[in-house]
Amino acid sequence: MLLAFPAVWLAGAGIEHALHPADDWRDSLASVLGRDASECGPGYSDEQFKAVLPSMPTAEVEALLGSPLGRYTRPDSSESWIYCRPPAKLNHRNRFVIFRGGRVVERVASYWLD
Repeated sequence: MLLAFPAVWLAGAGIEHALHPADDWRDSLASVLGRDASECGPGYSDEQFKAVLPSMPTAEVEALLGSPLGRYTRPDSSESWIYCRPPAKLNHRNRFVIFRGGRVVERVASYWLD
């Protein structure tokens, strides 16, 4: 069974709710359906992730969440910081923050059931 539950907001779109309201029940459902094999950064917590806001500078995000597991430059020259990822093809959370010009433009939370 393959399911992905994306929850995304765009800072420039003026959307005030940072995480999809259903995100908490998705994580709860996933814990009932199977083991969460997510690998997350040492300073990561879901509560801290929810505190990441549009236009927040990179230094503030790093102070809040710690160092990411990975940093990747995207084709549009924005940068993705990965905070949770799968160690293998198992149930897992994806959590990443996208920056442009040194400021948050997007935060993405999804859960993958496998």
